[in-house]
Amino acid sequence: MYSTAELHRLWSNAQPTDKKAETACIREKDLEREQEKWAREAEEEWKAQHTHTGRPDKRNETELEIEKRKERENILRRADEMMMEREQEIMRLNTLLLAAQCHAVQEDQKVLKKQMQKVTEAEEMRIHNLMEDERRRAIKKEEQKMALRRQQMVEYNTLISHSGFTKELEWLCDEQKKMQEIEDYRRAQTESPCVYFSREKRSMNDALTYEREKEERHRNEDHKYMQDKLRQPKKKSEEANIWEQRLRETMTKKLKYMNSDLYSINLGALFQDFQKFKGINVDPAEFFHLNSQSRGRGHLEEMRETSNPESTSFM
Repeated sequence: MYSTAELHRLWSNAQPTDKKAETACIREKDLEREQEKWAREAEEEWKAQHTHTGRPDKRNETELEIEKRKERENILRRADEMMMEREQEIMRLNTLLLAAQCHAVQEDQKVLKKQMQKVTEAEEMRIHNLMEDERRRAIKKEEQKMALRRQQMVEYNTLISHSGFTKELEWLCDEQKKMQEIEDYRRAQTESPCVYFSREKRSMNDALTYEREKEERHRNEDHKYMQDKLRQPKKKSEEANIWEQRLRETMTKKLKYMNSDLYSINLGALFQDFQKFKGINVDPAEFFHLNSQSRGRGHLEEMRETSNPESTSFM
């Protein structure tokens, strides 16, 4: 078995250059001419010996003729041997050439197969990476959808619970308000107008007292705040003065509004509401006498709304 290097060498030697090919062709042609010449000479000599005489007389042959004949026989034998050797060499070279060609084709096929395998593996790896990336993106997208769905469910449950709690609280407040309205209605039916207005007056006075205390507390807080501002560095003295001036203007406006007629309650409207609520006739003089000392539009209206919530519902 020949190695790859030796087969390539034999292949290169089997395909000579132009000069070598011409020399080999010339030698082959010369050898063929010599062989043909020797064959013709031998044939002519044989014909000359056997013409008109039949078999030659060996006894009449001279030594020179014998030597020539032997020499011609040797030449023919050598020519035949050379021809056979040449044919055998050509067959051997053809076999080597064919083996080299087959081996080279096999090597090329192996190299091509390896290259194709590498390309196929690279393409499969690329497709695998693409599919893996697509799978990861799909998983991530699905996780985001699930997280969003869970968040929406939590928010929805929270909203439902909050709305349920709010509705329950509103229902309780409504029930409490209804119970208070029923209680006020029953108490108003059993009480006399004087007792009712006395209680209303006390409630209004309590509301006014609470409002005055609240205003006083706010005034004290503002005064304390201003005192703290005045204790700050001189850089903020101008700002404190502006703030104090605005505060004084606001307090002055509040006092003017409280002492004005707009702050008084509309007793006529309250009297009409009371008559609608009680369903009885009351002396207007007594009603106005009980409410002559009342001030504070906002608190009295608030008390009126508390004592007479949705009076039209009881009519």
